Amino acid sequence: MTSNKKVLIIGATGLLGSALFEVGKREGLEVFGTYHNVKPKELNENMLQLSAEDAKLTYEVISLIKPDYIIDTHALTNVDYCEQHKEEAWGSNVEGVKNIADAASKIGANMVFISTDYVFDGHGPADKSDDLLNIEIQPYKEDDIRRPLNFYGLTKAIAEDYILLSNENNLVIRTSAIYGTQGSTGKTSFVQFIENNLKSGKEVNVVTDQWLSPTNNYKLSELIFKLIAKGRSGVYHVCGEPVSKYEWALMIGKRSNLNINLIKPIKTKELNQIARRPFKPILSKEKLIREVGNIMLTDFYNK
Repeated sequence: MTSNKKVLIIGATGLLGSALFEVGKREGLEVFGTYHNVKPKELNENMLQLSAEDAKLTYEVISLIKPDYIIDTHALTNVDYCEQHKEEAWGSNVEGVKNIADAASKIGANMVFISTDYVFDGHGPADKSDDLLNIEIQPYKEDDIRRPLNFYGLTKAIAEDYILLSNENNLVIRTSAIYGTQGSTGKTSFVQFIENNLKSGKEVNVVTDQWLSPTNNYKLSELIFKLIAKGRSGVYHVCGEPVSKYEWALMIGKRSNLNINLIKPIKTKELNQIARRPFKPILSKEKLIREVGNIMLTDFYNK
């Protein structure tokens, strides 16, 4: 992508959005961002407030900036909250995305939409994982059938379809368990949750039967811009290496030289979670590796 291109990041104060904003500027692009409720620490003329559910305002902001690319990171991501507040989740994760995509089409901008491994059923719900242990798990490829187990995953799958149908040049990035330098939204990441508890000497229960693929926010941002620069469209899986949530918690503790004996393994069925979680929603990265090489997107392993 040439340095005179404009990029608009929807949700630029979040964990991924803030990294995209910084990486985009580092690459010499003209970067703009939006925030919802929480103002960024350094508010400048390139950062605007936006509720994507307001179609009129969304079009006004996008037509004012006239970006070449829009990267949509915004979403209601709390899986249990989405299950209990389906109308609100639909408004943010589907209607908001549609408003952005419609405005992008009107001004001729291409979109990058951030999706999730939760569009797949993970070969079954985690609380039934005892029945699945002897099944050979095959990573999901980009064109595999999606069967989300919860409402959050359903909203993301529907939004994916709208993005891909609205412009053949649009790009959908499926990823998993983004972590890294925290954005300014005030949310506590899983990494922070583990570190805060261990530093306070508190025991923390972590499930052994839910798998994810931890993905560093800055490395993910760099790969997104590489795919944009290559003019790629369609669906790509961009994520780290798969581990159980319990194994990831141990990695976090070891990395910070904290007492990992405080991390206690439990099963999903002991949590009584509101929304079902997939057992192993592992994403195949064969397509990504062919395009950009085998880049390590999780940096905990050698620490």
